[in-house]
Amino acid sequence: MSWFDDDDLWIALAPTLRGPEALDAAEAEVDALIALAKLTPGARVLDMGSGPGRYALPLARRGFDVTCVDRTPSYLTHVAAAARRMNVEVEVVRRDMRDFRRPEAYDVALCIDAFGVFDDEDDDILTLRNLNASIVGGGSLVLSTACQESTLIGTERKDWQWLRPGVLLLQEQNIEEDGSRLHTKLSIVETGRIRKFNQHHRLYAGSEVRRMTEQVGFSSVSLLGGLNGQPLHPSPRRLVAVAQR
Repeated sequence: MSWFDDDDLWIALAPTLRGPEALDAAEAEVDALIALAKLTPGARVLDMGSGPGRYALPLARRGFDVTCVDRTPSYLTHVAAAARRMNVEVEVVRRDMRDFRRPEAYDVALCIDAFGVFDDEDDDILTLRNLNASIVGGGSLVLSTACQESTLIGTERKDWQWLRPGVLLLQEQNIEEDGSRLHTKLSIVETGRIRKFNQHHRLYAGSEVRRMTEQVGFSSVSLLGGLNGQPLHPSPRRLVAVAQR
């Protein structure tokens, strides 16, 4: 089983992905995301690797026709319930990103912070092929991932945060010497027990993301330093690619 197939991990991390801080941050980025993707009213949007719908739900509330694709059942259940409470329509599909493709069904495809989770680069390319095939001609892709250029190669980093009262998350990160992969050890500490998980992410340079997106058929690839459209700078937290089909 790959690390991302562990439902217990995603359930444990839910407070960091759908808590107030995460939702407020996503809400603040949605209007910029709409501008980046050149979304027009009623546009059909594919949110690939949507997680708990941080971007999908605000987009649906703004009148877009959104499909969420994710492999974690609890996240899709959350999206569906939240959409009902908000009285908006969001389609939820449980599927691996490598397996989902709807030919020319969407005007825009998003892959926000979900790119690079697979062990093999070929799987990331397959995901890009699926995104490309699912967009109509002239449609847009907006993809974000951790930026290789901003990492400190070979440096170990530790951080901790409270997930909720009495539950502590410790993250220990190590980057491979060639800067190609980020390994994260997660320890969730609560009264009487410690749960441990591992994550592994591929890190890409901007030139690699450009090469891969062009390889699968995208064109006019722009590289940015954030979803707010800021120019790419030497140490962005996020690498954002905007491309046309």
